[in-house]
Amino acid sequence: MILCYGDNNIMMDIYKEIKEEMKKVYLSRDCCFVGYSGGKDSSAMLTLLWDAIAELPLEQRTNPIHILTSEVGVETPAMTAYISRTLQKIQENANEQNLPFVVHGVKPLMKESYWYKVIGRGVLPPSGNSRLRWCTDSLKVKPMQRKMKEILIASQTTTAVECFDEYDGVLMLAVRNEESARRRHSIQKHEISNDSLFSRHNDMKNILCFNPVKFLTGDEVWMLLLDRGILPFGVDVEEMSIQYGQAMFECGIKTGGKQQGNACGAANSRSGCWTCLMMNGEDKMLTQLISEGYTDYAYLQSWKSFLRSIRNDIRYRNVMNRRSLQTLLRNENKRDSDLFSICNHVEYDYIMFDRTEKGDYAPGGLTVEGRRMLLEYLLYIQQEMNTSLISEEEIEAVLQGWYDTDGIRVYRDELEPIHHACLGELVFKPDCTINEEKTTSPFPVFFVEIDIHLGKQEIFRWMKERQKVTQQSFFFFPSNYSNDSSKLTWNKLTFVVSRFDITEARDAERIIRQWLGMTMYHEKAEAQHKKMLVQLFIHSMKNEQLFNPDELENTKILYTTEFISRLSRLLETEELLSEETNHLFAKILKEMANETFLIA
Repeated sequence: MILCYGDNNIMMDIYKEIKEEMKKVYLSRDCCFVGYSGGKDSSAMLTLLWDAIAELPLEQRTNPIHILTSEVGVETPAMTAYISRTLQKIQENANEQNLPFVVHGVKPLMKESYWYKVIGRGVLPPSGNSRLRWCTDSLKVKPMQRKMKEILIASQTTTAVECFDEYDGVLMLAVRNEESARRRHSIQKHEISNDSLFSRHNDMKNILCFNPVKFLTGDEVWMLLLDRGILPFGVDVEEMSIQYGQAMFECGIKTGGKQQGNACGAANSRSGCWTCLMMNGEDKMLTQLISEGYTDYAYLQSWKSFLRSIRNDIRYRNVMNRRSLQTLLRNENKRDSDLFSICNHVEYDYIMFDRTEKGDYAPGGLTVEGRRMLLEYLLYIQQEMNTSLISEEEIEAVLQGWYDTDGIRVYRDELEPIHHACLGELVFKPDCTINEEKTTSPFPVFFVEIDIHLGKQEIFRWMKERQKVTQQSFFFFPSNYSNDSSKLTWNKLTFVVSRFDITEARDAERIIRQWLGMTMYHEKAEAQHKKMLVQLFIHSMKNEQLFNPDELENTKILYTTEFISRLSRLLETEELLSEETNHLFAKILKEMANETFLIA
């Protein structure tokens, strides 16, 4: 079907043609859905549909029309209240006018919600040019599809009419060709033909999408709305324009994973999520609302700036993404017995040591420390605004998320509203160097190197335990030292420390050692290190002729002298050894001669 819209004088005929097509679609299916966001396009579509159904005889209005609206939970308070009022008006007017409209405010499950994912689990909110916008899928697509499937199952549709016989239901969407290039591309990708009002659903193959206002222009949509003033379902066009702003852009009903359209909060939109980071720079939506008298929204803007500042800050990011960490901790360290049979103990231990490898900077999600700051700050602005931004149920889910992901137990009465100041970002490049262009933190950055004589799996298990005990995190770059000739190897961790109260390198090292367990760890590590090295040297010397019972004593002395000489040369390679390791080797050198002859 081709609809040709032209001169405004024939607009009534155009609207009539659309309504006739709507009637045909409605009567063809037992199950009919309408995607409604409250913006100008969906309001115009619902107005035409409302008129079309009202024109039908009462006996033909038998099948319900399900109006679906996404309630994502992070709209501005004013928009949340407006949508709630609007849905109530639609249902009340439908009941009064004996029309078969049924309103559904569709919400994400708790584990799909924004607060649970970002603050509870540390999932990074999409920003900039992020291709993966999990928020669209979790907050809109999944809840919408879940409700549609629920209704389809309950209705048990059996009717089949003409070209619709392969579908269980029809979804009416207010998409238009005149919209953004990205939205237009999405329409073209799924439409059945260029001149068709129908398109395929991206995910639900049993749903036919019907786009009745596809060929309307923005002016034609406005003409329809302004001519009415008060829409047939009780919505005031003037109030709607105030809520949605000058351009009245649609945030959009998202029913499929790839029908994403513009970012929320884009351009002059006022219907997006106030937490959205997709727009770089100034938040035009909140700035505009603040200038129009919503002065309390400065708190929302401040919290959002804080979220943006810690999102890419190395101090609030986990060293490894959660899935990789779980895989690492779950895997067993298997020692190759065949390799053991052909190697001596020293070579075997050297080869099989579980090394941490230095790679690119690819951090995981937000740390619990950062997430707690976000929650405390959110509670603060909620208190100052005297409005609900996060429910107690969501707070409890967030706290459970901390325990589930990191084993950190925090109780509700331990949380206080706190205004956390934004003190600049510390951003790193993929090559593990500081991104000077994006870093705004004024504090000095220190790198504290610690030698760890544990395998990779043991290290990350230990770091996770320290995070649980201290409820703090320090980012570190893992690497290792390996010397093939001496068969010496251990892991190295380079911690990043940058805080307002740390001004000297020794203070940075002190704070890291305290976090690791202070003196107790240091003494334990030194004892383990010394024992390991002594055994290593003994085994290494046994492979030579030092302990050959037939060897002359003078020859043994020569072998011992040579071995100590090798160790001395190793000590001279200072760039490979930390100061701590140098001191430890020096102590062992003093004991070597007595130790070897005593054992011999």
